[in-house]
Amino acid sequence: MREFDITYDIPDTRFYSYYKITKNGIVYDCKLNRNVLPKADSNGRLYVALRVNRDTKMKKKVYLDALLAFTFLNPGRYGLDFVEVEYRDGNQNNLSLANLLTRYMCDTYYLDLPNREIKDGYIE
Repeated sequence: MREFDITYDIPDTRFYSYYKITKNGIVYDCKLNRNVLPKADSNGRLYVALRVNRDTKMKKKVYLDALLAFTFLNPGRYGLDFVEVEYRDGNQNNLSLANLLTRYMCDTYYLDLPNREIKDGYIE
């Protein structure tokens, strides 16, 4: 991470204060004082493996695009597990915030912002 990159806490209780992220998609491990290296899945989407709890060795695979959208484009503060991301230009490797379109999933329904009400278990 460069010295002038501003880091933000990831607003998920599983990762809060353990990891930080920049608007460029660089994830920083606060305990180890180093960047978390992203990996690519079989479809080419970038992800990072983050420890769920510092007391265990269990890690969760989190896609970088979803992590960026959850941290910076999530005014309703829906959970990270409900974030779905689409790309304005169709390029999944372009992780700029201007390229990410955020949708939220509740059960089998996908809903666009700014709908924020929950009725009968569904986000409307």
